[in-house]
This record gives sequence, structure tokens and C-alpha cells, in this order.
Amino acid sequence: MSGIKSGLQTQIKTLSPNAIYVHCCAHVLNLVTIEAMSVNSDVQLFFGTAEKLYTFLTSSLPRLHTLKEHQKSQYESAVDTLKRLSDTRWASRKHAVDAVVGSFSAILTTLEDINLGDSKEHKGSVRAEAMGLSVLLKKYSFVFLMLFLQKLLDNIFVLSNYLQRKDIDIAFAKQLIDVARNKFVDMRSDEAFESLNVAVKSFINEKCSKLDVETEFKEKRIAKKKRMAGELSRDERVDDPTMRFKFETYFTVLDTLVTQVDERFNDFRNSVTYFYCLDPSQISEENKDSFRSLCEIYKDDINTEEAVVEYDTFTDVYAEIRTSLASELQLREVLPFLIEKQMAAGLPNLSILYKIYLTLPVTSATAERSFSRLKIIKSYLRSTMTSERLSGLALISIERDLAESIDFESTINRFASMKSRRKQFI
Repeated sequence: MSGIKSGLQTQIKTLSPNAIYVHCCAHVLNLVTIEAMSVNSDVQLFFGTAEKLYTFLTSSLPRLHTLKEHQKSQYESAVDTLKRLSDTRWASRKHAVDAVVGSFSAILTTLEDINLGDSKEHKGSVRAEAMGLSVLLKKYSFVFLMLFLQKLLDNIFVLSNYLQRKDIDIAFAKQLIDVARNKFVDMRSDEAFESLNVAVKSFINEKCSKLDVETEFKEKRIAKKKRMAGELSRDERVDDPTMRFKFETYFTVLDTLVTQVDERFNDFRNSVTYFYCLDPSQISEENKDSFRSLCEIYKDDINTEEAVVEYDTFTDVYAEIRTSLASELQLREVLPFLIEKQMAAGLPNLSILYKIYLTLPVTSATAERSFSRLKIIKSYLRSTMTSERLSGLALISIERDLAESIDFESTINRFASMKSRRKQFI
């Protein structure tokens, strides 16, 4: 759809050359996360293990019952059940990671019960699988990755939820993306790594003190090649397993995440930059030049000279009244302010630019949810549904907020009064 040669973007630009293409920010963030989580084998192994845990413990009712019993006995409050990983919505993997973190000791205890239990209760293949999962979960690198990815996915999940809102504007979306990027940059430091390392040790001591979980990174043997006297070897590295793990996994994921955010959101940032001159809190001579450039882009829709005059008029008026306002006007609040103060009719060209800004999309998640609803409405049990009925049910489902606000009693009474029938007695 976004192809520059024959995609929908190109077809729209042939009709309206000034149209700005904005890739759905929520989808771009999903692509960023997929790329960051696929660059390291340790991360792939972690998510593979989490998926295997879900399959192994929930595919058998006795195993699931054992897990729930340990959860009840070890935790005072209810904990989340294990979640299946999603291949399309990576931000939703936060719930899967949270479930593993919340039930970590109960999961380990369950696996040990299966492995060391009665030989007649579980098959050898089941016991072997439980032992393999237990060995992986007890590694310090697994616990470190678990808490690291939980923290990382928390930030991504919050950003993803904001970017899926239909009332968000592009400037606010860019601010949120920049804030998240700065958090990733802050995490990419020795201090942040050591802080997380301390948190991992505390987690193990508090939750897994009796489960024989590793408390340090295990040193890996490095094969050394023979070399001539005085020749340097690539295999001579610092024999510090903590530093080796840090550079191979921790920094790699964060580096990729920051790089992908910069690359994939670059066009979006450039599109937002065009409209910064409309922000009333950033009035300057440089912004006036940018405003004239923006007017030139949309010269087919507005009169440039009149728009510049209107811009100067509005900035002068706003400079006089800004002290009487409760707070500074945000960019997305200017057009409602002009309409409320009945200034929009006197500043038509400026109002058009603010309308263009507010109608630039940030996400297509709302529209895609409408299509996703069709799979729920027209299931295999309703395969013979007519198009008219499907359209009606889809409309009710998509506009659920409006449908729930309807007063059914008054609607029924109104319908009854319009369609009243009286039997004629002879």
C-alpha cells in the first residue's frame, strides 16, 4: 500500500500531490520491536522457552492444576496465568513476560515436582522435557533477560497504547516517541546495567532462595588458537562473563532498538517538522519563515500572502491574551480555541492549515479493529448470514460506544407508537 511506484500512496499523490503519507506509528513500533528482539540468539531462546512453558504447562490439566496449587500456596494474591506469545503484536508479549515473572518460583516448583514425582504419574518424555525447562530457567542469564525484557516491554507497551489512540496528534506522538527513545538511551549505560544486575540478584534471593537458581553469570570456556610469538590473537578477550554477556545481549538489543527508532520514524519526524511553526508557544522570526514554506506546500488550498497576514494577526492577539489563559495552548488545541472565540471565520487560511494538521493520521489501528471484528461476527456458525445483516451487526459492534448509550426503552416505545396496530372488531 505504501509503494512509491504503484502503491496506494502513489495513486493518492497523483490526485493530491500535497498529501503527506504517514505510516501507522503503532505498526512501525511493532517492526522496531521485532527487529530489536531478533538480533540476538539469547533473546530468541528466551521467547522460545516462554512459549514452550505455556504449551507444556497448559496443554495438560494435571500439570496446570499442579501449577495453580503452587501459585495459591506461594502467593498471597492472585497471579496471572501463563499467556501465549503473539507473533503480530509484540508489545502484547509484555503480558506473557509478566506472567512468567509473577509465577517464576511456582513454575520452577511445578517443573521439579513433575521431574521428581512418581514415575507412574508422568511419562519419561514429559519428565525429560520438565528437566530441560528447569535447567534453562535456573540459569542466571535467563532471569537477567526476563527482568530486562520486562522493563523494556513495559516502555514499549505504554508507547504502543498511546500510538493506537484515535485522538492523538502527530506532534504529541513524536514527543512520546522521543521520550521512549531517550529512555532506551539511558538504559544503555554501565550504571543501568549494574542497577539491573542488582535487581536480578535481589529477585533471586527473594523469590528463588531454595530453588538452586544461579546467582552469577557462568563463565564460558573460550577456545584459544596457537599463534606465533608476538602475534596477536582475536581469542584473547577479557575473561569476564558479566562483560561478555553485557556486550553480546544487553547492549546489542538496546543499540538495535535506538537505531531502528531513528531509521523507521525518520520520515514521520520530518512530516511533523513542517507544522512546528503553527505552535503558538514557539513564536519566532525563524518560525515565520517556516510558516511561509508551509504555505507554499499548500498553495493550492490557501492564499499564501493572506495566510501570512493572518498568522501575524493571530500571533499578536495570542501574545496579548496568553497571560490571561490558564495554561499555554497546545498545538492540537488552537483550532478549537479559534472556533470557541469565533476567530476561525476571520482567519480562514490559518484555520485550513490547522485542520490539515489535525487530520493527519497517526495510526490505522482503529480502522483495522473494524476489520478484525468481522472474523468474530461472521463465524462458521453464521456462514449463511446475508450482507445486510452483516453490515448491521458490524456497525453496532464498531460503534459500540454509541450503541451502548442508546436508551432502548424509549426506542422501543417510539417504535411501538409508530407501528401500532389495532384489531378491527366487526
